[in-house]
Amino acid sequence: MTDMLDCFQQLPFISTKTNGRQEYAAHRNMAAKYAAELFENSFAIVKVPEFVQSRFKRLAENFSRIDRQVRENFCFIKKTDGFMPHGTTFARDLQKTDLCQTFNYWHCYRGTHSQYAFSRDPFYTTVASCEVEVHDLCQAILAEVADHYNYEHPLDIRDDSYVQFNMYPETMKKADRKYLQDIHEDGHLITYVKPNAPGLLIYARGMEQLINMEPDEAIVMTGSLLTELTDGDVPPLYHAVLDLNLPAARASLIYNVNALYTAMPSVKGRTIQMRAIANQHHAEFWQYPYHSV
Repeated sequence: MTDMLDCFQQLPFISTKTNGRQEYAAHRNMAAKYAAELFENSFAIVKVPEFVQSRFKRLAENFSRIDRQVRENFCFIKKTDGFMPHGTTFARDLQKTDLCQTFNYWHCYRGTHSQYAFSRDPFYTTVASCEVEVHDLCQAILAEVADHYNYEHPLDIRDDSYVQFNMYPETMKKADRKYLQDIHEDGHLITYVKPNAPGLLIYARGMEQLINMEPDEAIVMTGSLLTELTDGDVPPLYHAVLDLNLPAARASLIYNVNALYTAMPSVKGRTIQMRAIANQHHAEFWQYPYHSV
C-alpha cells in the first residue's frame, strides 16, 4: 500500500478545483467542450449533477449491506452482468485480480432482471436511475465526436453499454500490491468514471499523473474502440487505481460505452468489425463475448 502524502508529493498532480463561482451548464450543453478535450488530452473532466452525486453516495453507503446469497443469485457472468464473483475481473493480468467488488447493470437486460426480487431493491433502482443520466451525457459526447468528423453512421450506445459499480474494501487489499487496479485501457469507445476518493492515475504525454476531482466532477476517458473509429486519431488513455491507504473504502461509478455494430465504417470509410474487436478486448479481461447466451 502507498502512503497518500508521499504519493501526492512525488507524482505530477492535476487538480480540477477552480476559484470563484462558475455558471453551471446542463451537461448536454457542455458535450462539445468535453469532446474537444478528448481530442486534445484523451480525457475530459465533466460536471456531475447533484442527482447523480447524491445517489452515488447512497450506493457507496449501502453496497456492503447486500446479502451474499442475493449477490450469488443475481449473477449473470456470461453477460458480464449483475454481481461479479471475486477473481473474475482483471486488468489483462490473471495474476493481478482487481481488488474490488463489482456490480454491473445493463439497461438492455432489465427485462431479465425484473424476474428477480433484487430488481426492486433500492440499490438496483438507484443504479438504474444513474444510468439514465450518465447515458445521456455519453451519448451527447459521442454525437459531438461524430459531428467533428462529419460521421453519419449511427452511434447508438444504450443496448451495448453498462454501468459498473466498484467497491474497494479494506479486506481485499494486499500489502504487496501497489495498485487496486493495474495499468490498462478499457477497450471501449469512452469510459465515464465517478470516484469518491483520489487514486486514479492516468498515463498521458509519457507521464504518470494523479488526478484529483471535486465532488461534483467525473472523468471521461478514451478507449481503443474510439481509436479504431477515428483511424488512430484519438489514442486510448491508459490508467490505473493506486492504493493510497485511505481511511474509508474507495468506490467508483463507471459507465462503459460501446456501440457493437457487426460492421461499421471508420471516420475515413474503412470497414471496422467493431463487435469482433470489442469482444477481443473483452476476452483480454477474461470475460465472455458481449451478449452471450
